[in-house]
Amino acid sequence: MCIARGYMPKNKASKIVYYVSDFIQAQLVVTLASMPIIIGWGLSFSWVAFIGNFIFAPFLLIFLLLASLLFFAQLMQLPTAWLVAVCNFFVGCWQWLLAQGSCEWLFEFAQPPGWLLYGLPLGAFVCMRYGGLRTRSERIAVLTFFLGVSLMGFELYSRYQRLMSVDSVVLSPSPLLDVRWNDSARLVVVDNGFFSKYGSPENVVAYELKPFWIKRIGTAHIATVVMTKVGQRAFVGVRALCSSFLVDEVVMPFFNHTLSKSAWRAFFDLKRVLADKHITLTRVPLSQCSAAVLLAKHSEKRCYKYFDTAAG
Repeated sequence: MCIARGYMPKNKASKIVYYVSDFIQAQLVVTLASMPIIIGWGLSFSWVAFIGNFIFAPFLLIFLLLASLLFFAQLMQLPTAWLVAVCNFFVGCWQWLLAQGSCEWLFEFAQPPGWLLYGLPLGAFVCMRYGGLRTRSERIAVLTFFLGVSLMGFELYSRYQRLMSVDSVVLSPSPLLDVRWNDSARLVVVDNGFFSKYGSPENVVAYELKPFWIKRIGTAHIATVVMTKVGQRAFVGVRALCSSFLVDEVVMPFFNHTLSKSAWRAFFDLKRVLADKHITLTRVPLSQCSAAVLLAKHSEKRCYKYFDTAAG
């Protein structure tokens, strides 16, 4: 069935089809338009973005309607207990849906050249504007084609970067964090006291490390995080890595020295995150946490180093 521009069906089935097709077209346009921004900033995409946005719109509409009714009922001094209960129910349902999220739903692309990053979305909008597309189904077909080609092109470029790139970023003579490839094309991260130099390791992970890795190699799957130093900030930093990335294993040295209360709290917070995300925790002697032993166990293909700019 072709749905012409400006046409509004009258029966319920046609209205549902019209609403879904209108949402799909809008979502395709937003996805194509946001691709250069998301990839340029080193952010992640989600496989369930379409479903999430489709569910979010009616939830938001119902919640705003209930909140408005609650506001006016309070002004008129009417009983509001049932409205509060219904609002809490909807908020609880939405929080439950958000809790089902997983890092496995995310995927990333390396930052390609500008002609590829901007060319494909612009090509889609040129076809939309001058292609003579009269029906909604034709526009959806063209947008879907360009989205598929864009995803394929960005993925091929990301794989090329992981296989061929030999870049090394050196910002300081003192290496504090080594990031290496293993044979499974996953990252191996060795913390040599990097997180201990920062007051907020969570922000360093979210706003520096993650975009840095994604824009260069287009991946956020970490096979192993190796800690060579222990302490409050080290535990917080590794916890942030495990919360922001898909991590398989954390290697931590045995430690028998006294930790502060805040450090012990951070240690047990890290263990809870590892248990919740089913991440393996391996405890080894400190000598086995060195980079040399790590390289003997994980033969890397490429090496990237992130250095502390504040190190002297």
